[in-house]
Amino acid sequence: MILVKNISKTYNNKKVVNKIDLNVKNGEIISIIGPSGAGKTTLLNLISTLDSPDKNNDSIIKINDVDAASTTIVDTELTNYTGDTVTGSVTGITAKILSSVVGIDSHAVDKKTLYLAYTGGNITEAGSEQSSIHFISGETLTVTSTDSGRNGDTFVVDNNKSATVTNENYYGYGLFFVISDGIFFLKNQFVTHLRQEIVVDKYNPIASSYVGLKAKESIVTTDTDTSLLDPASGSFNYNSPGADRYKIATEIAILGIDVDGDADFVATDKIVNGEYYQKKPEGASMLSMLGKILAERTSEESGDYVTKKFDINIDEHLATSNNQGKFCAADGGNALKLALSIGGGTAYVNGYRHAYGTSTVLPVNKGTSTLTQEGQTVSTGYGNYFIVDEYCGLWNIEDGNLVTLYSTAKDAVTATTFGSTAAPSAAQIIGQARVKHISYDTGTLGAAACKYRMYLYDIKITKGT
Repeated sequence: MILVKNISKTYNNKKVVNKIDLNVKNGEIISIIGPSGAGKTTLLNLISTLDSPDKNNDSIIKINDVDAASTTIVDTELTNYTGDTVTGSVTGITAKILSSVVGIDSHAVDKKTLYLAYTGGNITEAGSEQSSIHFISGETLTVTSTDSGRNGDTFVVDNNKSATVTNENYYGYGLFFVISDGIFFLKNQFVTHLRQEIVVDKYNPIASSYVGLKAKESIVTTDTDTSLLDPASGSFNYNSPGADRYKIATEIAILGIDVDGDADFVATDKIVNGEYYQKKPEGASMLSMLGKILAERTSEESGDYVTKKFDINIDEHLATSNNQGKFCAADGGNALKLALSIGGGTAYVNGYRHAYGTSTVLPVNKGTSTLTQEGQTVSTGYGNYFIVDEYCGLWNIEDGNLVTLYSTAKDAVTATTFGSTAAPSAAQIIGQARVKHISYDTGTLGAAACKYRMYLYDIKITKGT
């Protein structure tokens, strides 16, 4: 089965593939017909992942206020499901939750909504909509999560459909925008910005708007950040208040195209009718093509490489006391996560230069679940091993008997002497070890040249280099 949803591709400000939905069932054969330049090859490249589509909107599914067990879904907990996967009980479709917004069943439009990236299609063609490429109305969605508290939770898809008011439908598209990590000039100073995303329009993928940043000014005190306490940990005055801090952070925001400017809003991007608007200088198309040719040449001759390494540090996500955490609770610090900081660096990927001046902080889930297994068989095939040939005889591995290591090999299989092969002289002994595991590696079994992995432990070398 091949599933494609709302896929688009733009080259040099020209829309080559525009919002294509495609569902090819098992065993079905289709033909793509069109004139030269219509986008047939581009579509096939997108389907086969040889090229990446434009990314500015996501599928939405509206859900009921209660789950399959009639338990009320708490608005403040809905965002916790971001990153989890849901599976449809009828269609078998799977999707990753990208974001969510709250709402109520009684509202015609603004209901609780999940923003999704579909990861698996309706293979069995089940449900009332046989060619469905989205969850169907009334379907139960079961959550798969690394968090045991969320794993197995359910949502129920709303059932409202309208032929005239599309934003009342239980399915559709929303318009998202992301501003990646960077340094921006706000309030007369340079401010580090960490990646943020925003819903430009919840149910309209062709909205128009400015997207930018607002400055968030605050005073950080020891009440919200205990790391400001006197750093002399263990001394008598450890709990004495330290100096308060002025803090300026960024917050992604939107501003209507026809709305008067906001002094605290700095526009970084413009969206017109759902498309990223960028006015290019004359001749930019030719320069872009030249840049693509140079990038292909660099990629073919050098591959991907790093010119300035990216340092990686792992810290606590939630800052408490002196644990060097990245974020206090007021800024979204989470005790169940770690903060993976990837330092600024420079790399060439597919021939294009990617330079980052600041660290990128990625939240990583901690391992919070445990599993106890008893009476399990564990292979001893791990640790140090040697590749050996001329293998023959019976080896008492279970009792861990000692074997002698010699500096001279004996070709017992080639000589067909096998177990009667005489050992080298005592002068050639270089040490001893115990064998814990022997496994086949390569070659013809029983042949002299057949290779085996011999795992050793308790190795003691008495002489030699």
